[in-house]
This record gives sequence, structure tokens and C-alpha cells, in this order.
Amino acid sequence: HPTDSTVRKCYAMLAHAHRNQGDLTAALAVCREGLRVAPDDLELLFHEGLTHHQMGALTDAESCLVRLLSIANRPDSHFSSIDLGIRSYTTRHNLAVVYTEQGKDAEAEIQWRRAISEEPNFLAVRLGLGELLLKQRRFSEARAHVEQSIGLLPESLPLRVLLSHVLLQAHDELPAAESALKEVLARDDANAEAQHNLGTL
Repeated sequence: HPTDSTVRKCYAMLAHAHRNQGDLTAALAVCREGLRVAPDDLELLFHEGLTHHQMGALTDAESCLVRLLSIANRPDSHFSSIDLGIRSYTTRHNLAVVYTEQGKDAEAEIQWRRAISEEPNFLAVRLGLGELLLKQRRFSEARAHVEQSIGLLPESLPLRVLLSHVLLQAHDELPAAESALKEVLARDDANAEAQHNLGTL
């Protein structure tokens, strides 16, 4: 029956399966059908937002993810079992990505900073904010952010690669850039980009 608590979960699982298979049209149709049954279901809104994003419909993706966050803390009147990140940092990360693709960098930064406050160890969020700061040539902020991130996630190779990019582009940090590149190669000696950058340096 449509009011059974498992029904909305079935729609979400089916939408996820279609997305994994690359059938975005089917995934979107399932999300819309499910949301007619359960208009405020967070998981369905999440999958609809990601499906729109994959289809390049950025305004629709933004709308879904913003709506999700606006109702994420309402008490549930039904049994649910969703990733807690959907209520906060995972959705904020995906919304920030949508914002950057729309050229809304300030809005993206707000979402990534909020996501970090909710889950400091979420690698994708830390990378997203670091790459945004680097793109904006805010080198000192980017360096401080990435070094703090490495302190929390010392085994992360992508963070160390990002640090090397920050230091190389800052130009006045070349000795530190050399050390950062050697750290990358110590963890991945076949990293062609780091080899090239170190040779150029």
C-alpha cells in the first residue's frame, strides 16, 4: 500500500539502481512517481537532485537539493533508514558542486564550509573547498585549509596533490612545493603529474 513505510524506500532503491545502470530517464521517472506518493521523502529528493545533475539540468538539481536541506530536520512520521549525510553534509557537498558549475562560487563556499562543520573528515568536501580557494587564487587560505585537512586525513594522496598545486601556483613557495611533490611521489612513485611538475620545478 502506498502509505507503507517500505514503499518510499523501494522507490529510492529502484531509482538508485537505474542511476547505477546509467538509465537516467528511468531514474528520474521513478523519483517523480515516488515523490507523488511521498512528497517530502529525503532520499528520493536526493536521488532526483543527483539525476538532474547528471543530466545537466543544474537549476532542477539545485531546486531538489535546496528543498531537501530545508526539510531535512523535520521529524519523520514514518520508519526510515537513510545515510545521515543525506540530511546534511553529503547533500551540501553535491549542492556546492552544482553551484560551482553554475558559477555561484560564493554559495558553493558556504555549503562546503557548513559541510565541514558537520563532518570534518569528509574528504570530498575538503577537496572541493580547497580547489575552490585555489581557483580563486586565495593561496594563503588554500594552503592553510589543505594543510589542516592533511592533518586530519594524513593518508589522503589527493590532498597532498592539491597542496602541491597550491604551492606551485603561489610561485613564492617553490621550496615547499618541491617537498610537497616529493611527498606525493613517496606515496605514489608512478604519479606522472607529480614527476612532470617536479622535473619542471
